Amino acid sequence: MAAKQAPIQSFRQDKQIQTMNEKDTLEVIHPGYPYRSETLALILVLGGEIHLKANLIEFVATRNNLVFVNPNKIYEFTSISKDFKMLGISFTSDFLGESGIHLGTPEVLEFFSAGFYPCFPLNDTETHSIHSMLSFLSGKLLLQQEQLYLQDVIRHSFLTLLFEAASIYRRFSSNQQVKLTRKEEITLNFLKLVGAHFRTERSVQFYADALFISARHLSQVVKEVSGKTAGEMIEDAVIQEAKVLLLHPGYNISRITQELNFSSASFFSKFFKTRTGLSPSECRTR
Repeated sequence: MAAKQAPIQSFRQDKQIQTMNEKDTLEVIHPGYPYRSETLALILVLGGEIHLKANLIEFVATRNNLVFVNPNKIYEFTSISKDFKMLGISFTSDFLGESGIHLGTPEVLEFFSAGFYPCFPLNDTETHSIHSMLSFLSGKLLLQQEQLYLQDVIRHSFLTLLFEAASIYRRFSSNQQVKLTRKEEITLNFLKLVGAHFRTERSVQFYADALFISARHLSQVVKEVSGKTAGEMIEDAVIQEAKVLLLHPGYNISRITQELNFSSASFFSKFFKTRTGLSPSECRTR
């Protein structure tokens, strides 16, 4: 038990693990603006609802839903109810590794993969369990003074929460009775490919070839399932990424043009304004 104690500030100053509530979240997240999280996160919705997109797929998270945030996805909160309340934690992959958990551990972290469903409902018992663990961990993270073995308590509390969430996820995924139709399956596979290739491939034909179907059939299927054509979904992915990069002070228009593989800054600007009604500079200063 004679473990050497790191100072309490080490976790907080490095922002390896932080508690978060609706006030914290709404200070940095604004509806209608896509963003890519720099950390992973677990969020329990306590009240109200939030409408969000994760890699262009739309979801609604309501009371007693558990939400997983992955740095590999682009998120956009489209609307948030006035009575929205939440409690959660954000943490880095480095903190996971230092805790003995790695992103390649499928038994524990399958729910942080690039899959399509970022949230799922909890029953009353699960909600109480997760809420109690989050509250305890949040309290320890907010302590203003040293406490014996505090870092060990934080780390072990975090792991207990993570394993509990993984267990609940397994229950949820094994009980899923939803069977995707062939058209839904094609659309989801298409969006997976878009997420991986939209920076360099904007031709519907490229994605149709990868799915071994015709471009016409792909567009018809995607339109029927999502309400948008395949081309519009590809353009949406480009616009979302552009908006994320425009919020980054280290990216000027020229660099974003190169990052998104446009032939020129003027062509990128024209494309962006046609799709959003704003020039890239106007979007950046809003």
